[in-house]
Order: sequence, then structure tokens, then C-alpha cells
Amino acid sequence: MPRLHALLLLLLVACAPAWAQDAVESEVREIERLAVTANWKVSERRIEALAPRMDGFSTGQRQRLDYVHLRNLGLSAREAEALEGLATLLAGDLEPALRVRVYTTAISIAANVEDWPRAFGWLSEGLEYLPDAPEGAPGLLGVASYLHTLVGETAKAKELALHGLELVQRGGDARAICQAMSDVALSEDHARHYSESETWRRRQIQACTRAGDVVFIANGKYGVGKMLAAQGRHAEALEWYDSVPGGEARLQARLRTSNVLHELGRRARRAGTVHRRERPEILQRQRARLFARKGRERTRQFRDSPQRRIHQTPSLRSGLRRISRLARHAHRRRTPDHAEDRGFPPGQADD
Repeated sequence: MPRLHALLLLLLVACAPAWAQDAVESEVREIERLAVTANWKVSERRIEALAPRMDGFSTGQRQRLDYVHLRNLGLSAREAEALEGLATLLAGDLEPALRVRVYTTAISIAANVEDWPRAFGWLSEGLEYLPDAPEGAPGLLGVASYLHTLVGETAKAKELALHGLELVQRGGDARAICQAMSDVALSEDHARHYSESETWRRRQIQACTRAGDVVFIANGKYGVGKMLAAQGRHAEALEWYDSVPGGEARLQARLRTSNVLHELGRRARRAGTVHRRERPEILQRQRARLFARKGRERTRQFRDSPQRRIHQTPSLRSGLRRISRLARHAHRRRTPDHAEDRGFPPGQADD
């Protein structure tokens, strides 16, 4: 019997490292899941709690947690810190699939703060890694669509977005489909196809609800409200703005709510009544209008600037064409745990 106990003890000692590593990997995967299914603060708190034990994590696991942390910085409006951290992460030795995910998120954040040289430069670099990580092709298609949307090439943006949606629908990844629908909706929005964009936003909400992606659900609800307001359906828009749950999308919804209330109040005064929610929010309305005007001015300036020619280089054009070929294999190796992540919804910062 003592001999049996000794053998069991040796077996436990031998297996302990493998069990410990499995437990660590489970924690990392849970944090990655929470990063897209819960408020960013939830995954951030989990990362902070792991800090004292980080020496027991592999290099790859620490890089994956670094990526979640940097994405969280972008979601918390600390874009400058996020971009510097992502640049540092990209300078290291990353596993190809993770590298493409980092590029995809970094490009979106760079575009949202209008760092065009960095955004288009990272897109060009990211394309070079697709042969080693073809599952990242739909994500880069989405971010390429987003960049074309922002520079006013809405037809090309819609073409890329629809192609990306087609690819992810073949694979059946719910979260990827959710994000791809957001890209299509945004391209229709910027093309001033408001009814079509509204339809895509509603489909986005349904897909993102199935995927459990709370960030893109909020983005979709904000998008529906915005498109309803653009069609003059202000009372409906107000209800949708009120339904946006939180985060950056909630802030954008509040800014646009003041415009909707102003329009409803103007109509009510014309009819001799006062809308129940009309309040003196002149400052808020001025801020919203100022943001919109500045956004339009920056877009016009960029269209006329030499920087716009960056994305028209032959290497980038050929790279975008390569995406279609590489993506044929994307979903053969694709798993929900390694779905591409564009970071936070670009549509939240499109104004």
C-alpha cells in the first residue's frame, strides 16, 4: 500500500504542470470571451486580478491578454495609449492569427482618430500575413471597407463589406456575421441610403444578439436611431436612442437625442403644443452640431490631401484582391475562440 501511495504521488506531481497550464488557458479564453460579451471593465478587472500570477503564463498567453487590455483602452476612449501599445505589440513576435487580429483592431482605432497614414500602412502590412492566417481575411475585408467608407468611396466600401459578409456566412461564425453586417450598414449610411442602412442595422442587432456581442448590439441600436432620424422619423429615433445600453454608443446617442428633441419641439411649437421631453439643451445641441461639422470638414480635407493616395498604391490594391483567394480557406480552420476582432464598432465614431 505505501508503494501504491508513492506511485500515485509521483503521478500527481508529473501531471500537475499540465493541469496548471490547462487552468491558465481556460482563464485566458474566459477573458477573451468576456471581452466581447460584457462591458470592457469586466475583462479588464479579470486581467488586473491575474497580474501577480502572470509569470506563470506563456508568452503567447500574455500577448493575448495584452491585446484584450489594449482593445479595452480603445473602448474607454484612451485611443492614443491603445495605439502606442498596439504598435509595440505588433513589433514583437506574434502568432500569425493573433497578429492579424491585432492589425484589424489597430486599423479601426487609427481610423477613428483619423491617423490615416498609420491606418493604411497597417492595412498594407496586415495583408502580408494573410497567407499564414487566412482566417483573418474577412476581418481585414471589413476594416478595408471601413477605411473606404471614411474617405468617401462608398461603392467600393459596400462591395468589400458584402464580400466579407458572404465569406463569414459560409463559416457560420455568429460574431463575425454580426460585425460584417455592421460594415454593410455603415457603407449604406455614408452613401445616404438611409432606409437600406436601417434595414441592415436591424439585421445587425439580431445577429449580434445571437452572438452575445453587447458592444455591437449597442452600435446597431444607435445606428437604427440615426437612420430613422435621417428619414425624418424623429419620435421613433428617440425611442431607439433611449434603448442604447451604454458605452461610446450611448454617448453618441445622447448627443443626437438633443437634435431629435429640438426637431420634435420645433414641430410641436408649430402645431401649438410642446413635446413632453423638450428641454433647454442648447449647449448640448451646439456640441453635437459642432462635432458633425468638424467631421465633415476633416473628411473634405482628407479627400483633397496627398495622404489619401496612400491607399491607392499598387501593393495595397493587389493585396485587397488577394484577400478573396486567401479567404476561401478561412473557415476551414476557423473557431469561435479565434474569430477576428475589429475592436470597437467603427460606426460609433463615424461622426
